[in-house]
Amino acid sequence: MSHSTNSLRYPVTYEEMANSCNELPGWLWQGFIAFGSITLLTSRWKMGKTTLLSVLVSRLRTGGALAGLETTTSPALIISEESHALWLERGRKTPFGSEVRWVCRPFIGKPSRDEWFAMVQHLSGLVAGKPTLIVIDPLAMVLPGFDENNAGTIIDSLAPLRQLAGAGHAVLLLHHPPKGGTLEARGSGAISSIVDVLIQMDGSPNELQHPNRRWLRCRGRLDGVVGERLIELNEEHTDYHALDPAAEDLTDGWSVIEWVLNDADRKYTRSDILDHWPEMREKPHRVSLWKWLEQAVSEGRLQHDGEGRPHKPFRYWLRSREQYFFPDLPPLEPLGRVAEMTEEEEMELVNRIVEQGKEEKRREKVLKERRGR
Repeated sequence: MSHSTNSLRYPVTYEEMANSCNELPGWLWQGFIAFGSITLLTSRWKMGKTTLLSVLVSRLRTGGALAGLETTTSPALIISEESHALWLERGRKTPFGSEVRWVCRPFIGKPSRDEWFAMVQHLSGLVAGKPTLIVIDPLAMVLPGFDENNAGTIIDSLAPLRQLAGAGHAVLLLHHPPKGGTLEARGSGAISSIVDVLIQMDGSPNELQHPNRRWLRCRGRLDGVVGERLIELNEEHTDYHALDPAAEDLTDGWSVIEWVLNDADRKYTRSDILDHWPEMREKPHRVSLWKWLEQAVSEGRLQHDGEGRPHKPFRYWLRSREQYFFPDLPPLEPLGRVAEMTEEEEMELVNRIVEQGKEEKRREKVLKERRGR
């Protein structure tokens, strides 16, 4: 079979690329969505992808921060599986600018390859002349055919979107993961390989307590991609705020800390807590544990004392356990002091050590009796 060489591209040098001004156009939403690129946002069903999209598109009227990261002003074109009525309802909460347009439910059923290519050509004409956010929600609605696992079909279907990105537009695809625990994009790995930025949206480990919190975990081939961000939708469903990940870490780790301290017969240091950490749970880094404990103290969940020094470490406990604690024994003298002691002081130290040994044995005996009840 003969092929025409008219469409083949000639190689260029680095200098020629630089002289042709092939610079990246910049970010639409800092660290997540860039002009000239394709971004894939994946999450489970009803996790809030379209809500996040609504807030983002509303913010594009004026620009400004979204979840602590800057957005720019931009027109938007949204291809959606949802009806006009649903978007009208969203617009009452998150007002949209006059430069936002929708194509709702463009196909009845799955499109053919020709229908899909014609649709992309139509979109290209609608946004010609000005960099635009082009959204497809969801991707499965417009992909020709019924086999998302066929790499060849996927590459062929997504090729026109690369042309839209190449024209300077920001292309955002919303997609779902397969059944199971993973958040990787459903279908052929070609979907993830073709796009420039991958975003996975996940809920809080404690969704009952924090139903509006979402993790955005991001990776991509662009410099400046945000690794991960913890965000929370406000009660009015009009804006997202960025949260300190330590707050979420404590949500995930507090149940284990509480479990450990709820069985303590004395005040525990960080080392004690880690020593009693359940085997079925991965031990946190000591610094992470320290942050969790300090936050729990600041929120009034834990009591603590100590000075954070080798001979006076911080100790933590639950107030509800205080009734089960034995009185603190007086601290022993540092070893460096022993050489300076008089004979009487040495005898006193020996007696204290003996008494402490007896007290420890008494504690062990009482604890065994309590456990045997």
